[in-house]
Amino acid sequence: MDAMNAADLANAPSERLQACMDALRPAFESAVESGGVALGSAAGSELPNELETLASEAERAGWPADLARRAIHELAREGLGAEGAVYD
Repeated sequence: MDAMNAADLANAPSERLQACMDALRPAFESAVESGGVALGSAAGSELPNELETLASEAERAGWPADLARRAIHELAREGLGAEGAVYD
């Protein structure tokens, strides 16, 4: 698949982003649960190496790399929101 440009990424249909998030969720959760990745660092502007690897694997599976990175960031943000809810 071709890489998405910034405009395409910003306008990616929510269904496509959600599908990518769903596909990456098990591997993402495994990386976080193993202690190898902190949610805060995953939600930041740069992905940790472990999650860059996940983005590369997603690209090999047919997802555009930019969409995979966006999905990983969204998964991290979701996780941080859920984590915050536990403490509320």
